[in-house]
Amino acid sequence: MSWECISYWIEGHPGLASWVQAIGSIAAIIAAIVIAGAQSRRMEAQAQESNKVVLEALISIADRARHAVLRLHEQTSPNCRSAEDVAYVTASYNAVLSIDMLKLPTVAMLNQVMIVRSNLEVALQQAALTHEYLDAEAAENAHGMVYGSGVIIAGAVMNLKSLR
Repeated sequence: MSWECISYWIEGHPGLASWVQAIGSIAAIIAAIVIAGAQSRRMEAQAQESNKVVLEALISIADRARHAVLRLHEQTSPNCRSAEDVAYVTASYNAVLSIDMLKLPTVAMLNQVMIVRSNLEVALQQAALTHEYLDAEAAENAHGMVYGSGVIIAGAVMNLKSLR
């Protein structure tokens, strides 16, 4: 069979070009749908992976903050001040402050980060008050609030882990 025979056959069927064009158009539409769907799935998978990385980073930062606050409570008392542990909590607080809250992927993550942030502030304030109060009971209450902040941060860590 030569190309001449095929050419004569095509010329003998005038509607063939329309059918080929229609089939080609349908194939192009199907290909576009498949390609767009694959790209959408790939972008969704990348977003989910990015959210996992953000969540793991938040868990790590919050867990370090928990450790810092509980250590501050252990190493500090109304009669003893631990500048090293205050610096550790301050560093944790600065790490939390550096988080761009508006770019967190979910409201649940935002809420837990805000809990960690506010309780780091409370821990630092109450640790300072522990040494400033002259009344022993007030100093002990302030010291207890440092521990309470650590417990609340531990709860935020657990809540973040439950988002996994």
